[in-house]
Amino acid sequence: MLPRKERLRASKDFKCLYRQGSSLSGKHFVVYYKPSDRQTSRLGFSISKKFGNAVKRNQARRRLGDIYRKHDEPKSGSFDMVIVARPSAAYMDYQDMEKEITDILNRIDSRGRR
Repeated sequence: MLPRKERLRASKDFKCLYRQGSSLSGKHFVVYYKPSDRQTSRLGFSISKKFGNAVKRNQARRRLGDIYRKHDEPKSGSFDMVIVARPSAAYMDYQDMEKEITDILNRIDSRGRR
């Protein structure tokens, strides 16, 4: 699990990202992001009940958090991010999930440097 200071938890933070943030998408995930003034990036997850039961949703959150930790902080500054998992992601294995999320996070890094 991510430390508390690295998690997005408030509904207003999620809504702000959806309205004012940029987004990048892959086949199974959409990542909303916005540059932040904080020292560290914050991450939130949005996984609907269409994804599966609570066990599947929590497993996906743990996997996504682990992938994010492996990727490390964005090199181009800190961001607030929300990863939205589409229902089709429920059938992905860890390696495919890691490949797609890492690709999206690298694209965010490259956009942040411009």
